[in-house]
Amino acid sequence: MLSSVAKTFQEVAPIKLLRNKLFQQSGFYLVGQILQKAVSFLLLPVWTIYLTPSDYGIMGTLAAYSGVLSILLMFGMYGAVTRHYFDFKSDHEAQRRYVSSNFLFLAVVSGTILTILILFGRPLWGHLSSGSIPFQPYVILTLLACYGGLLYGLPYSLYQAQQKAHKCVAFDLGSFIFSSAISLTLVIGWKMGVYGAVLGGCIAQILITLIITGLLLKEWFVPKLEWRHVSSTLAFGLPIVPHLLSGWALNFVGRVMLERMAPLDEVGRYTLGCNLGMVMMMIVTSINNAYQPYYFNLRISSPDWQQKIMRIVLFYVAGIGLVALVGSLFAGELVHLLTPPRYHASARYVPPVLLGYLMVGFYYFVASPVFFHKKTHLLPFITGAAAILNIGMNYLLIPKYGAIAAAWATFICYFFMLVVYYLVVQKLDTFPYPLWRTILALVYLLAAIFVSESVGILTPFAWAMKSAMVVGYSILAIIMFLKPLPSKAVARGSGSA
Repeated sequence: MLSSVAKTFQEVAPIKLLRNKLFQQSGFYLVGQILQKAVSFLLLPVWTIYLTPSDYGIMGTLAAYSGVLSILLMFGMYGAVTRHYFDFKSDHEAQRRYVSSNFLFLAVVSGTILTILILFGRPLWGHLSSGSIPFQPYVILTLLACYGGLLYGLPYSLYQAQQKAHKCVAFDLGSFIFSSAISLTLVIGWKMGVYGAVLGGCIAQILITLIITGLLLKEWFVPKLEWRHVSSTLAFGLPIVPHLLSGWALNFVGRVMLERMAPLDEVGRYTLGCNLGMVMMMIVTSINNAYQPYYFNLRISSPDWQQKIMRIVLFYVAGIGLVALVGSLFAGELVHLLTPPRYHASARYVPPVLLGYLMVGFYYFVASPVFFHKKTHLLPFITGAAAILNIGMNYLLIPKYGAIAAAWATFICYFFMLVVYYLVVQKLDTFPYPLWRTILALVYLLAAIFVSESVGILTPFAWAMKSAMVVGYSILAIIMFLKPLPSKAVARGSGSA
């Protein structure tokens, strides 16, 4: 029996699959993210002692506005660089001219716009916000950090395209360490509160941006802007901007609307819950950072790419679902152990946030053919529809149900987006994704989460029930591993599992 199981497992997950570049690159990204998140968890009791829920509300709101501004001012260039890098794979000089032209355009245009906002943006901020967060110094520091992040992103995308995960992780960790060290010094040592946290993040972003930009200029810089390279990037990237804005709306519009419709304390607890749920987003993003260039290269160079992708998808659905389940079931215990009582209500927001980011992880795999075939004009319509749905649900439900409505609305809209992408991509590039296995896993997750809410936390019975749910999912995951799609069905590229 054991030998047959081992043989079947090797058919689904041969050792060479675990040794391939995708898993190695994903491993680099995941290790970096895990290290960051582990330190963040260790620092969580410190932050929640020195920062109030209102302080968290300020940081969460600023992060939301910074996110939308970054999307607007990067013009979709990062995705274009990752994709177009392979068009110049055999001509390094052409790559240099392409990268330099886009970097110069981004630096000048985004820098000019942000300077105008710093000098004349106070009235605009008064119209956009409730007025509870001062423009000086918080918004100005956020704008400076935003510019650093924009310059940081382009060389980072270049390293991703080159599959140099170790460099990406090194810069991520460096930025995180700088930010944590400076912010801790300002918040705890100099008693600067939330101002110190925002200032520390700004200083760290600028420092790490100077380093990574210097490396980019040393290796890639050509002192000439060739508009044909910028125009090709914008043609690919600009249709992504509405798509990314819609993604921002799905992720952050709840915080923005809460800031205007609820006390900052509630916004802060919701922000903390989202930050805890960000573990899932970090995991799926880390895998996607490695998967996208791997997928593009596989589609170009491998005749049996469908079989290889199917093996990866089977592992992914089972493994990432387990992470979401464990995080959702034990979020209450984690929050109660790490934070003071004023933050305990944050735990209720974690499960829907985790499930929403799980849908994002599934979307990364499902939507990859859209980017491969350069059909980015499809993105705004699909993601935009999900964003409009999210805004409408928040507008209707937040006044009645508060922040928990924002959390569950986000999950529902991410699920809606995933379904639409699946249907569209099947018309574009038919591929037999394990549809029914994924649905079964998701139903199990939802049922387990709703059942766990009735058993409480920090009791022997609660621990036993939740552990049993984890074991049950693990058995389901093993079944998914051991029953892959027939190879003939994968080769045909039709149907569903």
